[in-house]
Amino acid sequence: PVESIYKEISFMAPYIDLIDDFTVSENMKFHFSHKKSYISSESEMLDLMKLPKHKKIRNFSSGMRQKLKLSLCLFTESTVLLLDEPGSFLDIETKNYFRDLLQSLQNKRMVIIASNEKNDLESCTEIINIEDYK
Repeated sequence: PVESIYKEISFMAPYIDLIDDFTVSENMKFHFSHKKSYISSESEMLDLMKLPKHKKIRNFSSGMRQKLKLSLCLFTESTVLLLDEPGSFLDIETKNYFRDLLQSLQNKRMVIIASNEKNDLESCTEIINIEDYK
């Protein structure tokens, strides 16, 4: 049913807002109160994210915010994953970590990435260049 489609799709983009007054843990609890997670425990997710549990989001850098948004999206149980510029604001170590994590999840769902960054597209099996369709 159309009203249930949100359960099948996870979407992440740099311009999506997080709740600034929440901590990482509170943002996770809020997010996963609406969606199911692949990861069974909060502590396991926090270990994978490598983010401070009790720090308020308003005190995060843009890279830390992106890391949290990407983590929430990747850890969400869904059949379609839509990622818009997933590597934005991330350092190379974090980009490589998420690339490897994404590759481990690719067989479980459809992943669509919109990006201008070559590094974001390394794990793609098919690339469609918009400029080819003028």
